[in-house]
Amino acid sequence: LGTSLGVYSIDDDSTEWETFDNNLPNVAIRDLEINEEDAKLYAGTYGRGVFVSDIPRELPPTDVRILSVKNPKGINCGINIFPEIVLKNQGADILTSATITYSYDGGSDEVYNWTGSLSSEETVTVSLPEITLDLGAHDLNVEVTTSNDEYYSNNTLNQSFFINQTSNNPTVVNSFENTEDALLSANA
Repeated sequence: LGTSLGVYSIDDDSTEWETFDNNLPNVAIRDLEINEEDAKLYAGTYGRGVFVSDIPRELPPTDVRILSVKNPKGINCGINIFPEIVLKNQGADILTSATITYSYDGGSDEVYNWTGSLSSEETVTVSLPEITLDLGAHDLNVEVTTSNDEYYSNNTLNQSFFINQTSNNPTVVNSFENTEDALLSANA
């Protein structure tokens, strides 16, 4: 509960409201936001900014999350791409399988079935099949699913990246400024 004197909490095991401050000054709270997935409490104050605090976390039985795309990202030199994504088991139970659905540039979906043994709070890097793409800008859309997943909001990720032509000449730069320009231009 956000009040004019700070944040207070009560749970099923207590009979009285308790101060929940974690270094929060005695200040009026205008807004509270609880992020269950990351176990954070955000308190918007009147005149003192926003404070963030860890809250006790109870893991759901099953929850898989896409943390990041390790490859491809940024500018890639070469048309052969070796996609890698990082998954995290945010559930209490061991994760043994997940279905990864992905597509490039809004094209047709590809499906990759991951199997293994991923303990609670652990991560794994999953290598997707190699693909050859044209030079230019691209988007990789990834979604991971598993049965009985608690949070679907952490199951998708989009990564934009560029493919530039490989060159031994360091003065060759692909600017990607507009479609009328040649894909390669040399700087003198």
